[in-house]
Amino acid sequence: MLAFENFYTPMAAGKTIGESFVAWWQCMGATHELGEVQWYYGMVLLGDPTLNWWSGAVPQLRTPLDGDCFDHFPRLTHFQWDPVALPNALYQVEIDAFGARNGGKWAAETGQTWLVSGLQSANLYEHLFVGAQRGRWRVRARVLNQTAPWTDWRYFNYTK
Repeated sequence: MLAFENFYTPMAAGKTIGESFVAWWQCMGATHELGEVQWYYGMVLLGDPTLNWWSGAVPQLRTPLDGDCFDHFPRLTHFQWDPVALPNALYQVEIDAFGARNGGKWAAETGQTWLVSGLQSANLYEHLFVGAQRGRWRVRARVLNQTAPWTDWRYFNYTK
């Protein structure tokens, strides 16, 4: 394999081996000269292409559920996830509030964050949410000085 970065960069971002292989191949372009055909066309994957380096290290989100709507005040929100099955895992939680930093946008859309927690060992985080608006949250694990990718965002809403 040549152009290793086109394979390992998606892997480092949490993509599976198969997804990374496809990304690498797409970077090679649609047409190939004879030397490229001879070099690349023999590439194969042996094993399970659905695995990634982070299998087992990305937490599973529990609550709030995607799309949950709340109307209680104060807006104390309890975020919970399943712990990863690796010893000494620590967690960070990121919470974003729509329009809180820039009107009509998520903070992440402008290269900012709303709140990223410090590292913690518990799989529960409580936060007093900022206002009656949409919010979203995600979690990542850190194990042995390696930080796993973030989970997908999970969205919720406060109406009061």
